[in-house]
Amino acid sequence: MLSDAASAAAVLSYKHHEPQLLAAPTHAELAHRGKLEPRLSPHDRATAATLPLVPRFLTILALAVAHSTTAPRLLTEGANTPCLLTEGAALSRSLAADAEPSRPPRRSLVGSVDGFDVALLRDKLDGHERFSLILGNDRRKGAKAARILCEVDDAAIHVRGVEVAEEQRGRGLAKLALGTLAALGVLLDAEIRARPQTKPVVARALTSLGFRPVDESWPIMIAPGAGGRTIVCPAYPADTRPHFSFAVIKAQRLDVVAAAPSGAKPTFIRTAFVHPDNTALAETVTAEFYAARLLAFAATVEAFQPRLLAQSCCCNMGV
Repeated sequence: MLSDAASAAAVLSYKHHEPQLLAAPTHAELAHRGKLEPRLSPHDRATAATLPLVPRFLTILALAVAHSTTAPRLLTEGANTPCLLTEGAALSRSLAADAEPSRPPRRSLVGSVDGFDVALLRDKLDGHERFSLILGNDRRKGAKAARILCEVDDAAIHVRGVEVAEEQRGRGLAKLALGTLAALGVLLDAEIRARPQTKPVVARALTSLGFRPVDESWPIMIAPGAGGRTIVCPAYPADTRPHFSFAVIKAQRLDVVAAAPSGAKPTFIRTAFVHPDNTALAETVTAEFYAARLLAFAATVEAFQPRLLAQSCCCNMGV
């Protein structure tokens, strides 16, 4: 089922497959570049949004066809859900059967959050495990307001780094991007964790969202400084260890002081972070994802495939 669903999602999402859709009378009404959600009623969209990615895509696909060809149908619990999964699986097989081999794009627009586009970008050197989540608000220039560098393994999606455009700093975009990544993780049945961080602003964004340090050996205090700089100092005055390299101090525009200024907040550096409740973290944002586009992208990242396969197996049991 996963192979058919992923192929169908690619056919629905990518421009070069559009002639195939338009040539088939039964599929022409699905030619919306993977944005099937607007075809659904608000009730259907809200209910489908609670499902993991693969059953969500199959359900949305079945409902999109139903809304296009018959009277509107509402997604309900119980007997209707297996029926919709069966219909979605059959539609996926039909779309996949006619799909021509193609090379998926590295970057895909997969949703939106708070007025920003959400795009995913496969890593050029290691696209099997690494990708970036990007928030942008200028499609013509391809500008990145914020970016999270991610790595996937059997345990979680790991945050490798967080970048915010200089002109966008101070607007809470690091928190918005992290919350959006958590919402993505919920769809993919993946926890969100963070690799050891040396950037104090990123570390503070993580702790402010409820991430907990794995190692508390390097506590610091952090506060905004003048001219976009950041004031940092050890959490304890007696701690005279060098916390930051000269390169980090320069790159992060840090002012290292001996005592914490008024209003400074605590965090930790040189440690990985975990979150106790990824669902709660995801609920800090109102992100909308296009299931077809997200599945088409995720299926090309090999490290995601075991999770997608597990979701597919649950769909098979439901059917």
